[in-house]
Amino acid sequence: MTATTRELSAKGFAEEWDIPEYGAHYQMQFLRKREFIEIVDEVRRRGAMEIFYRATRRALIPDLDWAALNPRLKPGISNVIVEELFATVARAAEAETLDARDDSILWWQEVPLDEITFPKAMMMQRLLIEKLVELGAETAENQAEGRGGRSFPGVFALMGFEGAPEKQPYKRGPRKDDSTGRRKGRKRRS
Repeated sequence: MTATTRELSAKGFAEEWDIPEYGAHYQMQFLRKREFIEIVDEVRRRGAMEIFYRATRRALIPDLDWAALNPRLKPGISNVIVEELFATVARAAEAETLDARDDSILWWQEVPLDEITFPKAMMMQRLLIEKLVELGAETAENQAEGRGGRSFPGVFALMGFEGAPEKQPYKRGPRKDDSTGRRKGRKRRS
């Protein structure tokens, strides 16, 4: 989350979060191998190289990594992902590319699902993600061979989550006192 807002080094991160520097280095390597962060600068300090990282502009956390994540961290990570998505949409709208293509799709819909169909829907999204990554590799090949015309960033946002239940309209009715069954707020006539 920190790397989405600014560049950071393992040393600086360790100092900021009061953790051992070797642990921060290990985590940075772990995240870099999985392409969650990338090197943006290298600075020589006192004979050693300090490497600075920034989060890559993508948001896919594999299921096992997400499941193993501390539950207290998940809301913050989700917020950062959604904020980055909104910022990407805003940049495209400002650049007038959001709706420039006739073949673009802007769609969302709540779909009723259950404990059987929700995992199926998530699997479909995972398959689509795999295919999109393959298309990115194909684009690189096309560009290397001078085919396909200009290259541009295609943005695909897939989200699947349990939506919040709709709020029920407030209904006014008689309030009952649990112990007597009488309406509250009225005096009993003798």
